[in-house]
Amino acid sequence: MDSTSAHFTKLHKPSQKKPYARGCMVLLFLALGIFFSISIASGIYVYTVYKGLRSEKITPEQIFGRPQDQKTNGIFGKGRPIVGRNDAPIVFVVFIDYECEFCREASGAINAFIRDPYYKDKARFVIRQFPVTKLHPHALEAALGAECAHEQGKFLEMNNALFDAKESLSSYAIKNLAKVIGLNTQQFNSCFDEKRYIDVIKSDMSDGIDAGIQSTPVFLIKDRIIEGAPTLENIKQAVDYLSSSR
Repeated sequence: MDSTSAHFTKLHKPSQKKPYARGCMVLLFLALGIFFSISIASGIYVYTVYKGLRSEKITPEQIFGRPQDQKTNGIFGKGRPIVGRNDAPIVFVVFIDYECEFCREASGAINAFIRDPYYKDKARFVIRQFPVTKLHPHALEAALGAECAHEQGKFLEMNNALFDAKESLSSYAIKNLAKVIGLNTQQFNSCFDEKRYIDVIKSDMSDGIDAGIQSTPVFLIKDRIIEGAPTLENIKQAVDYLSSSR
């Protein structure tokens, strides 16, 4: 073969794709397929929920909770701490225990909700105490600490600090948290040591028991109850439903 023929053969020799390149293409197509499948499924779900609500085939219970069947007079309490805009139209009443893991999750969802630019003005959360002392030995002290911080206008800061605490919520630890969040420690310690708000906590618990509450967390919305820790999406879903039915 002359040099010209050899050169021609070299130029026209078919290139072979490397095995890993073919594998990458397969993975890419699979990823795209999964993405489009999830997008389509999500769209179908949203449309189904909307259509179901309009036709009443999907009930409010499936969206955000069961109807209340107990006495709820005074469920909002008087002077109870509010998380969110004070005059937001939709009101959640939330019963919490500071040593409850699910309450910590619920508190995280509430904080995320009030940071959301679209939703933050739509709902407020009235926080009420329900320390389950049989299970959580420091829950009552934590509740007292939250109420004493509320006295100084820093309920949310103490609420978050208590849920974020990595150590036991002993009296010493709670007083240290008061110092960390910038409270007047002399005023706080006096309030805490004399159990100034014990009657307020008892009143919260009494109202909760009257509403049929046995564990935490519990969210009450109008005539509905969410039991357990709702996610941020659950809360948004409830707000959307209540907004559309106003």
